Amino acid sequence: MTINPSIAINYADRHPTGAARVLETLPIEDVTAFFDDVPATRAAPILAEMPVQVAAAAVAGFSRDHAAAIIRVIPFQNAVRILRLVAPAVRTEVMAELPASRARQISHALQLPPTSVGAWTDGSQPAFAKTRRVSECMDILKASRARAPQTIYVVDDARRVLGELHLMDLVRAPRDAHVADLQLGAAASIPATMPVASAALDDRWVKKDVLAVTARSGELIGGFSHRD
Repeated sequence: MTINPSIAINYADRHPTGAARVLETLPIEDVTAFFDDVPATRAAPILAEMPVQVAAAAVAGFSRDHAAAIIRVIPFQNAVRILRLVAPAVRTEVMAELPASRARQISHALQLPPTSVGAWTDGSQPAFAKTRRVSECMDILKASRARAPQTIYVVDDARRVLGELHLMDLVRAPRDAHVADLQLGAAASIPATMPVASAALDDRWVKKDVLAVTARSGELIGGFSHRD
């Protein structure tokens, strides 16, 4: 297959879904070759639109540093689904190249049943220690590439949830105040082992945009929204 790289990549940037539909019909060797020189931030949206079996086969054919770069920026759920399907040896090598926090979040999700809440929980949900100053929290949120959260959790030293804040409560607070000094709302939580089907029927969605997902130890894993 002969491809004009600049035309193909520019098209894929503008139409990731359309590009995914074309690429998924090609031999996996051609799919892997196409992504070889595509930066991770441009490759991830296209791979996220492809059937997970095809995306996993492509990722398995990448160099480990390129695969890890993509797994680092692709949506969390896509990352977990892809890594479930690659060979264990490949998964181990890719995970070793990830930042420790991302690797830990994915590793935890992979240990849970695929139909559980924990397997689909995005660990990037903001959570700050009670001793953090508001100014530090705001700087971290501004530096993050994730979408602006509506709910922010406050945790103790063991990452157990103490309460939650709405983003605007943090924005309006004095920048030199500690998070613990702010008025926290009660956080609603669900266990990571809960089936997704059961979580979807939780009556707290009427009042909550996101529920805290906790491990058996009480440690916060992340947030699970009704959209998730």
